[in-house]
Amino acid sequence: MGYRRNYAITFVALVVALWGVTKAQPSGSCVSSPYPTFTLANDDKPYLITVSDDHSVKVKNVDWISKLPDDVLLIILSRLSTEEAIRTSVVSKRWEHVWNQMSHLVFDMRKKIINSNNTLDGSNPVATLITQVINNHRGHLESCVIIHVPYQGGNGMLNSWIRLLSCVKRTKVLTLRYHYGTWDRKFKTFNFSPDSLSHPSLMSLSLHSYFLESSHPLRNCSNLRTLKLLSIVAPEIGVFNRVLASCPCLEVLVLGICCFKKSRVPLKIENKKLKLLQVSSLERIDAIEVSTTSLDILAIIDICCRRDDLSLQSPQLQFNRNFWVLGPYVPHISYNISEEKSIGNEEFVNTIYGELLRPFAILYVALSVSVDLMNPTEVERLRQVLGLWTRKILELEIIFK
Repeated sequence: MGYRRNYAITFVALVVALWGVTKAQPSGSCVSSPYPTFTLANDDKPYLITVSDDHSVKVKNVDWISKLPDDVLLIILSRLSTEEAIRTSVVSKRWEHVWNQMSHLVFDMRKKIINSNNTLDGSNPVATLITQVINNHRGHLESCVIIHVPYQGGNGMLNSWIRLLSCVKRTKVLTLRYHYGTWDRKFKTFNFSPDSLSHPSLMSLSLHSYFLESSHPLRNCSNLRTLKLLSIVAPEIGVFNRVLASCPCLEVLVLGICCFKKSRVPLKIENKKLKLLQVSSLERIDAIEVSTTSLDILAIIDICCRRDDLSLQSPQLQFNRNFWVLGPYVPHISYNISEEKSIGNEEFVNTIYGELLRPFAILYVALSVSVDLMNPTEVERLRQVLGLWTRKILELEIIFK
């Protein structure tokens, strides 16, 4: 059964790949070549490929594609970008509506509008197209990514998409990124609607490069499990404290935040369910208070405060290293390895390591791990963690349970 499925995937992918090259050739034609060549008929029917004695290939109309199940076609489309997947609707009638069952959509507007005079409103063709794509989607939309550039946020269109994705499509994982292009370095802001990012269906939220004027967009996020605030600016530390207080069920928290004004008030992270905490950068924030009973992974990428200004109350994390000895720019990771499956471990293995390896400036790391050598699952996870890291480990501390 596995062999037949792989063959079917290969066959359909080949038809899709060759469609744009061969669809203009005459129906049923045959082209001689030292290598097998392909010709497709100009209609909406699928095809049967036959090889003649002279190594040419004839393509006849046979309805093979319509016999493939949707899950096979969706596997193929999952390897394509959203734009490419939608384009497959012209391959045949069988493919016409398959894309709207995809569970993941990505809208990257950096490629679509390069004229700074364009704005993101209902009259913009790109904005209209994105709205149509979301409205025409018929399946379960698990996750969505929207990347837009500075001049594309006007007239509430972004808020409209957020509302459509969360309230109508019930999207669980949402990523929003405000991309600064080289042609526009001016600081611009977006006003998220109150409670716009607080829908009960939302389980994971990633915000990148926004000005968060208040905590109102995230006023009640009781179902949120993952929150990533990267390059997020707020007027003062109270905005971030109120946001974190509104997310009592967080298991993964990634912070790269900045405040306009310094304050003697510390950043407070108090969450009983938090499994992973990554601090990428905290600008104009002088103190941090962390209190959690479930924290297994602490990753500090940039130490931004003095030793006396970091308060960590987490009984599961054990380490004896001094984070400040190796300097502020050496990432420090403390990991309590457990045999239990958790979203924190998955996030660390699948995402955090990749983010640590991306910057060229990060050449070293300091690592503390707690492990039970009598537990095969924990030993295997230790091997996995050590195997993923390709940079030099300046300091490695292993604590045996």
